[in-house]
Amino acid sequence: MEHANRLARLAVVLHDAFDAIVMTNLEGRVLAWNPAAERMYGWSEAQALKLTLQERVPAAALEQTMARLKLLSQAQVIGPITTQRLTCSGAVINISLVATPLVDAKGRVYAISATERLQSVAE
Repeated sequence: MEHANRLARLAVVLHDAFDAIVMTNLEGRVLAWNPAAERMYGWSEAQALKLTLQERVPAAALEQTMARLKLLSQAQVIGPITTQRLTCSGAVINISLVATPLVDAKGRVYAISATERLQSVAE
């Protein structure tokens, strides 16, 4: 019962967070997308679950972003850093990002959790 209560509290925190919280697999496919991510990027959760990281990153930042994804897959934490993302409308925005690898009981990275905060609209 206590485990279920902890999970319920965690779900409320994720749902009510001011920052966008995005979970992806090791290939960059979106696995989870909170309401703040919906507000910040414009994609609904259902739409976002069909996206990959490559579709959410401007071309100029893609190589560096994929290199960071590789570091995360090796259990390295990234951030806070400033980087760029695309919105649903195609606008480029600057964000502050902290990304953390999620590790299973055997010590293997199985997903990435990122907390993202809007910095400013890119020129």
